[in-house]
Amino acid sequence: APNLGRTYHLIATACRDGHVRIYKLTPKPPPGHLFGGDEAAPAARHPGHRFVVTLVADLSDHAAEVWQVRWNVTGTILASAGDDGTVRNWKAASGGSGGWRCLSIINAE
Repeated sequence: APNLGRTYHLIATACRDGHVRIYKLTPKPPPGHLFGGDEAAPAARHPGHRFVVTLVADLSDHAAEVWQVRWNVTGTILASAGDDGTVRNWKAASGGSGGWRCLSIINAE
């Protein structure tokens, strides 16, 4: 997603299992600084990397392999296209709940 002055980045992946996964990349704190956050959320940390990667959404609405994901220009809406013949548009739920919702579905037929 474009960095519009945000303190994080989002990356979306199209997956063979029919899922769309969205990850948040957060800059790592300096050495010696305790990392706070949601301990229940899976995160990957590596000493050589500059970011902590956290899964924030696992969207499983597609019925087949997802081939492509693309953000809109402002990084607020994500489109996903897959072998099920649909394009789905996703948006983060309002209110800071961290959830994502499907805004619309475009069918090939």
